[in-house]
Amino acid sequence: MVRLYWIGNRIALESVLGKMNKKYNVEKITIRADAQTPHQAVVSVMDAAGKIGINKVFVATSSEKIDSQK
Repeated sequence: MVRLYWIGNRIALESVLGKMNKKYNVEKITIRADAQTPHQAVVSVMDAAGKIGINKVFVATSSEKIDSQK
């Protein structure tokens, strides 16, 4: 399960992607995942993107832990 928080409040993944899409006209996204990322988390993001019409989804993987601040 993917859980997102914004200023301490839990928010829905579809809501975040929908707002990004509306504001920036997002046509594609890249999911960055390392070896510690559960497969279901990646699938959840892909599903949420598809629900709002973002059909170009790329997955960048790494065997090392990814710094989420980059």
